[in-house]
Amino acid sequence: MKTKILLQLFLAIVSTSVLQLQAQDNERADIFKASDELYEAFNTMHTTAKFDTKNLKCNVEQIVKDYQLVFGKHTFGYTFNYVQETIDNVNTLTTLVDKGNYATIFDKLFETFDSSKSYEEFTKDITTNNLTVKELPKDKAQNLRLTYGLLKVIHDGGMLTFHDADRLEIGGCSDYTAYRLKLKKKNLGQVTWEIKTTIDIDCNCAFSDRKYDVDLLKFEYTAEVSGFFTAKNKTFGKAKNPTLKVLRYQCCQEKEEKEEEPTKTALNDDESIQDLMQNQTIGFGAGVGFSQDFDETTWCITAEYLYQINTDEYKGWYVGGKVTHSNTSFNDFSSSRTVAGGKFQYNFSAVPSGETQFVAGLMANYAFGNNDFNGFKDDFNGTVFCAYGGANVRISEDWSVGLQFPILIFENLTFKPESGGEFKTDATSLFINKDNPLKIVIRRSL
Repeated sequence: MKTKILLQLFLAIVSTSVLQLQAQDNERADIFKASDELYEAFNTMHTTAKFDTKNLKCNVEQIVKDYQLVFGKHTFGYTFNYVQETIDNVNTLTTLVDKGNYATIFDKLFETFDSSKSYEEFTKDITTNNLTVKELPKDKAQNLRLTYGLLKVIHDGGMLTFHDADRLEIGGCSDYTAYRLKLKKKNLGQVTWEIKTTIDIDCNCAFSDRKYDVDLLKFEYTAEVSGFFTAKNKTFGKAKNPTLKVLRYQCCQEKEEKEEEPTKTALNDDESIQDLMQNQTIGFGAGVGFSQDFDETTWCITAEYLYQINTDEYKGWYVGGKVTHSNTSFNDFSSSRTVAGGKFQYNFSAVPSGETQFVAGLMANYAFGNNDFNGFKDDFNGTVFCAYGGANVRISEDWSVGLQFPILIFENLTFKPESGGEFKTDATSLFINKDNPLKIVIRRSL
């Protein structure tokens, strides 16, 4: 008898485990299905959008046609996993929030959410006992905070914002791409979204083999998608009314430059700087970087040490190290990053006096930091390699002022969201941007 009872108990446990695994598999399948449907909607928008080419100049039409969007289903799949995890967590708060007549707690919060209210107001409205933020149980506060952040992004900022990590090189141009999904209408789980892909292209007009006469270009795809969005059912229909619009552009302007031979002026030995290439220096400075449309600005502080490894009076080879800390803030997004590593630098005279020098160098760095987007947090770390240029101006025997700007940057970063899991990105970019600022450094001889 006991054996029979134990066997029945064992079979019940196994059956429950199998059903739980099947439910998890079904949930993953639904997430992947929704991800594939959204991918198809974006793809249809990109390939069928109507494009008004009237009054466009300097190869704008051609560069838009030549541009190939690079994005994959995995991007949407990862984000859907993150969203579903947040939904599942808030649905466990049964002692804190009454779901009422809705199927789940999340469905109630989604339908009744008012984006004009603060997190404090949101907490009082949805909790059973009208709790303030400080009164929330510590073990449940994090789940509620993440859910508020998700709902805020869905209603205000454009849910599921993706930035293409591959900045493509096309005829001396670099690009930055963002994919967005924003809620327009909702009614008992039925929703209408606006999907949008925005592309910023920055071309180097001085590039000798450039293919286009465009300096800056920004264009955007838009469409509407309808479907369902509940805790247990997410669907996306076909893209409707896809359009493609050029938001702004600037043509390259040919400039005639008159080159003048530098005038050689005899210098008084008593007034000139004797030690043109400093043997070793310590430097401190600050910098600024920005996105292509200047929406996001980064400020940084930096410190460095350089040691000369040759003895030439007009050419200096240096090795050393540096550390830079930067912060970026834009609307509900903020980022903090620290980069440290070694550098190899070459200084050579730009004028006959040798007191103004051109600079070229390489850096290999380790980077780490964190991002916070409306309560969604993730840490990151990885490697950053940079080729840079600049100038160094000697202002006295002991002091000089340096200017440093990035030319080519390669980043390999691993992101670890607060909710678990991780993903990696590889990015290559040209010149100054929000992650690679322009720096001014004050150097002193040691």
